[in-house]
Amino acid sequence: MSELARVHSIEAIRTFRDNLATFIEDARHGLDATDMEIRRSTNWLTQDMFQYWRGEIKRRNEEVSSARVALHRKQMMKMSAATAYDTEEKEALQKATRRLREAEMKSDLVKRWIPNWQHAVAEYQGHGRPMGDTLAGDLQKALILLQKMTDALDAYVAMAPPSAPASAPVESPKESS
Repeated sequence: MSELARVHSIEAIRTFRDNLATFIEDARHGLDATDMEIRRSTNWLTQDMFQYWRGEIKRRNEEVSSARVALHRKQMMKMSAATAYDTEEKEALQKATRRLREAEMKSDLVKRWIPNWQHAVAEYQGHGRPMGDTLAGDLQKALILLQKMTDALDAYVAMAPPSAPASAPVESPKESS
């Protein structure tokens, strides 16, 4: 029932345990860094960019309004004076309108990317959490088991070999005759 363990090197078990401990620590740091980057990116997308483009839309709407007012003023001056040209004001209005459309487009992109990002994060977490659980559970248990093994093997090696019982000299049959 009991099988013999064929341990050729206790030091190899210790080295494996040390390497496993290093792997667990590195993997935990990697998962923690990834989680932190996910939170930072989520905040950037859902808060910073969303608010930035909303603010840009508001600011660019004001630019369009200002350009319209300037064009209207110029056109009113044109009616009173034959030499007033409104080309610059029309170009300024077109440019402001283009910039407004760009801000609206980027705001829409951010709105569309938020659910995509949240889906990608959920997908990552579906795979990342089990790995974190394995690092915290099964692999920690493996480290403890490997430590117990090396302690037991060290104790076994440290034991003095049993001494052979002193036996009475055996008489040979020739001597007894």
